[in-house]
Amino acid sequence: MSVMGRIGKWVFVTVVCTGIPALAVAQAETSGLQRQGGVGAYTDESTPPEVLRTSSLPYRGKAIAFAETQPVRDWPAPPIAKPAVEVQNYVELIEIKNADHLNPFVPGAGAGASAFFTDPLLRLNVHHAPLAMPSPSLVFAGPSGDDRFALFGNRVTPPDTQGDVGIAHYVSMVNGPIGIYNKTTGALSVPQFKLSTLFSSLPPGNLCRTNDDGDPIVLFDPLAQRWVVSQFALASTSSPPWFECIAVSKTSDPTGAWYVWGFQTPDNGGFPDYPKMGVWTDAYYMTTHQNGFLAPPSAAGRGTGFFAFDRNKMLAGDPNATYIYFDRPTPGEGGIIPSDIDGMNPPPPGNAATMIRYTADEFGGSFIDGVLPYQFVPDFTSPANSTLTVLPAVAVAAFDARQPSGRTDIEQPAPATAANNLDALNDRAMFRVSYRNLGTIAAPINSYTMAWGVNVSGVNPTGALQFTSGVRWVELRRDGAGVFSVRDQGTHAASNIDGATGTNYWMPHIAQDAQGNVALGYSESSTTTFPTISWAGRTGSSPASTLNEGSATMFAGTGIQNSTSSRWGDYSSMSIDPVDDCTFYYHTETRLAAANASSGAWSTQVGAFKFPTCTSNLTRGTLTVNVTACSGGAPVPNAIVNAGNGYVAGTNASGQAILTMVTGNYTVVGNITNAGSTPANVTITDGGNAILNICLTGQPVVQSNSFTVTAESFNPPNGAIDPGETVTVDIPVTNNGLGDATDIVGTLQATGGVTAPGAAQSYGALTVGGSATRSFTFTASPSLACGNRVTMTVQFADGPLNLGNRTYVATTGVVTGSSTQTVSYTGPAVTVPDNNLTGVNITLPVSGLTGSITDLNFRFDQAPSGTCDATLANANSAMDHTFVGDLIFKLTAPSGANVSVMQNRGGTRENICQTLLDDDNGFPALSTLSNTSGQTVSGNFAPDAPLSVFDTLDPNGNWVLNVVDNANADTGSMRRFSIVMDLEQRTCVGALADGLFANGFEN
Repeated sequence: MSVMGRIGKWVFVTVVCTGIPALAVAQAETSGLQRQGGVGAYTDESTPPEVLRTSSLPYRGKAIAFAETQPVRDWPAPPIAKPAVEVQNYVELIEIKNADHLNPFVPGAGAGASAFFTDPLLRLNVHHAPLAMPSPSLVFAGPSGDDRFALFGNRVTPPDTQGDVGIAHYVSMVNGPIGIYNKTTGALSVPQFKLSTLFSSLPPGNLCRTNDDGDPIVLFDPLAQRWVVSQFALASTSSPPWFECIAVSKTSDPTGAWYVWGFQTPDNGGFPDYPKMGVWTDAYYMTTHQNGFLAPPSAAGRGTGFFAFDRNKMLAGDPNATYIYFDRPTPGEGGIIPSDIDGMNPPPPGNAATMIRYTADEFGGSFIDGVLPYQFVPDFTSPANSTLTVLPAVAVAAFDARQPSGRTDIEQPAPATAANNLDALNDRAMFRVSYRNLGTIAAPINSYTMAWGVNVSGVNPTGALQFTSGVRWVELRRDGAGVFSVRDQGTHAASNIDGATGTNYWMPHIAQDAQGNVALGYSESSTTTFPTISWAGRTGSSPASTLNEGSATMFAGTGIQNSTSSRWGDYSSMSIDPVDDCTFYYHTETRLAAANASSGAWSTQVGAFKFPTCTSNLTRGTLTVNVTACSGGAPVPNAIVNAGNGYVAGTNASGQAILTMVTGNYTVVGNITNAGSTPANVTITDGGNAILNICLTGQPVVQSNSFTVTAESFNPPNGAIDPGETVTVDIPVTNNGLGDATDIVGTLQATGGVTAPGAAQSYGALTVGGSATRSFTFTASPSLACGNRVTMTVQFADGPLNLGNRTYVATTGVVTGSSTQTVSYTGPAVTVPDNNLTGVNITLPVSGLTGSITDLNFRFDQAPSGTCDATLANANSAMDHTFVGDLIFKLTAPSGANVSVMQNRGGTRENICQTLLDDDNGFPALSTLSNTSGQTVSGNFAPDAPLSVFDTLDPNGNWVLNVVDNANADTGSMRRFSIVMDLEQRTCVGALADGLFANGFEN
């Protein structure tokens, strides 16, 4: 789950790793959500919340930030953040998640209708099988609580253990650190680092570049041989913006360079908690619990968010990658997990992506003991055609979904007490739903495996002493008509199922190798067994519902978790080596005795094994595609090469893409915006390396980024555009598309201060790479003030083909002076209401200033005399408050432009003293502030959002500072602040009076 926020007085903040250079940075479209198509085709973020909550229409969102990183292996070592005094803190983003289950059962429903319930599959359980399960061939330590402490200076729980295996590496992620390991030796390939460091090349102000807010995801895309990692970033759970930060590696090597995006999720959808992702042929799919948890079926509920991110664009590193989103505000639905491909054998064409949850009759209503699939078909070209369909539920053998109320379900040995019991998290299916095509593309066998926890004690579990957790596992098959059925299922539990003394099996994950052998990993614990990592398996044609290989210990835990937070997991990862298609890697949490005294010092372990009879019958080869422009033959970087069935790769700087594919015949196409290739056929042989050369042809693309003022009507000329002046500007154009232009024509639009635009200008026939310059004449609106902006918009076309608009911005007049002005609030102290999202507004009038803003900084001011410290209600402070991390400060200009300058920073610190927020001088981010009780906030920092939104504005009018306290139990008052503005004065030339022409002669 998440790792930011507070319980009681404990919070944490991140520490930013600096010094990671960017190769390229692009700020994508400023609106996170874009309307496409006709009215009603689908919705955007302007839709009122009450409409969104009931809407079945899809959204289309677009990345708002993008960057390309330097290779990870070239980064400097991250700094050590460990403070002098360790602070143990147990953190959950939404406190209510510590008390509420995702799918609460309804009393008297399902198994609760009888005094005793026997799981019908329990008698076929693994403890009747021989103990033939392989021992680990490799075990190594993943990131630990100590590793997090070294990077962040604090601890969190749970770790949210995640991992996957690729061509040569194993990548492990927990809340905060990411570790990249040699998959053969278990040695770190590079030092562990914060996941936010991967996003530090994004533009300033984007929360992905500074925040490590949790719920990490790591997946290996076996068809593209790329890595996908993600976590969310937010300043507040109660108010947007909320971001999903997604990175895709440029190659199969995770120590190389990455593409990174910041995606803003829909504001009205609620905070997208518990994100889970899956790789499919057409998209990277994600589901979220909106606003953190679901209410019981009888209540309103927040529902599930369904996302499909455009995989093709992301593999090509497209800055404007998009997503399709459905909001499903259905009460009582949760734990919906996307299916995720294992192995390099893709699903067949037409097998759409599915997301699956488990259901239980204990949930009441029409729920059955079964699984419920959802089918998502996105259309990134015409988003209105996207569909989300609930498929028929599939019944499974009866099971008992009941849990004790609360989260203290799983016992541990002494010195743990009942207060230290752990959370089984049996109210949802566990991440991932693993998919494997056990047949061929032409004759597929679509197999899906999933697992969740069940109660096997046989009695109503009113507490941990009546509860024993086992694992229900299911293998599903999907036929050519898209119908799901149960191929096999079982309940895995210890022989002793007594609630008081039995061993609990929980936090499971399951996957299949290339032969269809199954491995189930899980944690086990009891009053006599320390939390231990184990696995069990099924091979060959074993009897139905039986894990015939028995079980084995992967890693024997020696310690206990002594906190009362109950959090463990929250999930584990069973993955398959994509090279041999046989070796399983399992990753989850454990505890060591040496850390018993430290509640947050968890450990994680990774173990590998394979069934000795497994051999992959998958034959494969390599395809190298060289992509050039048909006109001129230049290599085309960042093009998409698509061989179908999910085999997709982007071209590198040399125009080359490399794919590893199952043997067979393929039709390959290449494309890039406004250009494509003719289909080309290729045959992939076992162990072969086919080479294919294709070229792209398409439309011309206008590149035009500059202009020059070449004639002015006012005298003396000043080289600038003045209000009311008729000017001529020269605008050069280059055709950098992949098609020749017949006749590019530019038409200046009468907008943005441009009046009386002259005739359209013809640039003529421009071949690929050709350039030309033309002159445009217009009059700048006389209503403009000196120092206002003129925005020239030119629409380009090649005959009937619209080539889009280009804009050119000029500021009227020439700079004649500048000044720095400081305006301060010196009124009475203003009390900030406790736990009130409206907050309080403080008005700061500004008048009599000349010029426009070129830079603005915000400053918290302490009293010029006296001592500002952490004492209660300190009258010398800028802001006195007993828990600074509760506060949000938003500054609004007279024009209405606004910025949240500081959002929930400082944690347990008390009071704000002299503090400058400046985004232009390389100061550390506010997120670097530790949560250190007894200390104030003071110093120079970059604000949480760029202050450049105020640039070019008139400073005069009423500025408003809104201060919000978004948590209870702490109070304080805003006392002093200033805005510091650099102002620029400009002088403009005006038309001559008395009937004189500009040349001085009389009319």
